[in-house]
Amino acid sequence: MWRKSSRRNGAAIRRTLGTLGVLTVEDARHVARTMIVDAEAGSVPSAVPTTVRLILLTGCRPGEIRRLRWCEIKLDRLTLIDDKTGPRHVLLGEAARELRDSLPDTASGEWVFPGKSGNEPLTKHALYWFWIGARDTAGTVADARLHDLRHAYASHTAMNGESLHIVGRLLGHRRSGTTNRYVHLDDATLSQAAEWAALTIRRKLTPFPAKNWCAPVRRKRI
Repeated sequence: MWRKSSRRNGAAIRRTLGTLGVLTVEDARHVARTMIVDAEAGSVPSAVPTTVRLILLTGCRPGEIRRLRWCEIKLDRLTLIDDKTGPRHVLLGEAARELRDSLPDTASGEWVFPGKSGNEPLTKHALYWFWIGARDTAGTVADARLHDLRHAYASHTAMNGESLHIVGRLLGHRRSGTTNRYVHLDDATLSQAAEWAALTIRRKLTPFPAKNWCAPVRRKRI
């Protein structure tokens, strides 16, 4: 559902948390298949789908990966120089390291994902339209944006049991409130949490089995 635009700092805010769907593992699989087909068909440069994959595997902002420099890639992390909140380190998991190792080691120039000229990074326009096409072909969340891959990274990290503090550190957030807006839990996770909460509370309320909860109380005769 869309609602009327409100204004904050001069920018139109059209999407609410209620409109953001969590990109599931199945969604990611469908998008990955679409990107592989596009890359093999030669319809897009191989750098474009690789950029999207690295965004999802690191939780970085699209612009951070699109403008990634070779000098920022280290053995186990990315050392982002021009981050939105200042320089920061992004630790790489195994899948992200494997993707890093698959990058051509003979590449020249400053940019990891160069544009057509090779002297500048991949353009925002090229990455945006590739994502729109891959998303629509895969049939995932209808209004999912590239930036929602960052939300997906945060959400699945939280659903894997990590605290909001850890999620915030991974994303480079300075405020916990920002991280709260990024984490969207799916119904299965919330249902499991509700079951566990109810079970825990029930055990604390009474030492008796659940079947005895509604048993009639027998009063002693005086």
